Amino acid sequence: MSSPIPQYADSRFEALARSAPDAILTIDADSVVLSANPAVERIFGYAPEELIGRPLTALIPERMRAAHDQGIRRYLLTRRRNIPWTGVQLPGLTKDGREIPVEISFGEFTDEQGRHVFSGFVRDISERVRYQREIEEARAEAERALRELAMVERVTNVALTRGTYDEMLRDLLRSLREELAADSAVALLLVEEEHELAVRASDGLRSETIDDLRVPLGRGISGRVAESRRPLVIEDIATAEVWSPALREQVTSVAAVPVLSDGDAIGVVHIGSRARRKFSGSDIRLLEIVAERMAGVFARTRLYEAERRAREEAEDARRALASHEAELRRLNRELEERAQEEKALRTLAQSITGSVRIGEVMQQIAVGALSVSGAAGAYVEQVVTADGQVEVVAAAGDGTPPIGQRVSFPGSLTEEI
Repeated sequence: MSSPIPQYADSRFEALARSAPDAILTIDADSVVLSANPAVERIFGYAPEELIGRPLTALIPERMRAAHDQGIRRYLLTRRRNIPWTGVQLPGLTKDGREIPVEISFGEFTDEQGRHVFSGFVRDISERVRYQREIEEARAEAERALRELAMVERVTNVALTRGTYDEMLRDLLRSLREELAADSAVALLLVEEEHELAVRASDGLRSETIDDLRVPLGRGISGRVAESRRPLVIEDIATAEVWSPALREQVTSVAAVPVLSDGDAIGVVHIGSRARRKFSGSDIRLLEIVAERMAGVFARTRLYEAERRAREEAEDARRALASHEAELRRLNRELEERAQEEKALRTLAQSITGSVRIGEVMQQIAVGALSVSGAAGAYVEQVVTADGQVEVVAAAGDGTPPIGQRVSFPGSLTEEI
């Protein structure tokens, strides 16, 4: 058996080869291993003696062995290098069948026996590759996060500058739908006292079909999401329980997430696609981020609506109180008027009762009539002749004829008399 370290090597090379952290291999033109240093065992699991006399392809994955053999033959014929001979990164095959990433640098020379041989350094770069992969993954994650943040900013910034809450929600849904290339977006708000979700805003659906929609907690897509407080993705809505037939008619695939406030579901946001679609994890993440932003809008909406209801109730109470006060004032006026009428009638009755002369009685009647009627003047007439003439016997107020004046009475009354 040949020595692991070539006999032609001087003591300095032998010392270097034995202590080198990299595997050092020498092969002949047929790719048979002529020598190997101790580092081979640490990297590939083979003792140096196990490799000597075996083809180098023992360290090469099977799918690449034919290409290696062809490359050696081609180089020996043409002396032309098709790949760099320094820092080549390739997969290596360990004794237990694992593939590891290695970096190879090799050269050629002719040994003392006149053989064309190749010698190379093989370095295990598993740690480097792992670090590079972690760096690439971190970079990709950072880029993804930046893209998502940019998407969120595009979705929310414009919408959250609107004046009213309904405008905010509508613009937020429109931006979300456009950013995710969805066909519809709906926001539902929890009505706590009724344990239902009510559609607060929508975009992309026929509003007349869902504006009055109420979804009980635990029912349908939105009700299940609110109850579980977890996202839900449905690729084919035909296979799911749907509370609204209108939704089934207008979308095929749905992705829904809860809107949470202090861990409690206060609403649901979902997007839909008319064509069958599998919403991605990135789509769900964006929905969740938007839902976080929307939670603030929903919270303000609920506060606004509570304040609005309180104002409406206060206004209703104020109107009712004003109406009651007006009715009380009207009743007081009626009572005062009736009291005045009763007082005038009592005065008249007392006057009549206390009078002994007919003229005084008639005068009291005229004064009483004037007081009760509120007219400018009142007078009493008495029929004194057969032909129907009447004589003024009492008068009170302004614009009345003088007492004693006789005037003709209307014919019809004269005839009756």
